[in-house]
Amino acid sequence: MKKITITLYSFEELPQQTQKQVTQKLSNINVDYSFWYEYSYDHFTKLCALLGMTVEPKNLHFKGFYSQGDGQ
Repeated sequence: MKKITITLYSFEELPQQTQKQVTQKLSNINVDYSFWYEYSYDHFTKLCALLGMTVEPKNLHFKGFYSQGDGQ
């Protein structure tokens, strides 16, 4: 029987350059199309309607998620 050994590393154990490459390669995962956020807009407008508020999705804007979870 053939034995295969794979060494795994945590992200922090990787060299800085490798961390950068991995981050860049995976930065668009699950958001590689322009309307990935439409569900969130739809959900928010429906929630507002339940609360008696009217919201126009074209007037909704968001920003800041690039640093989510890093303490900034």
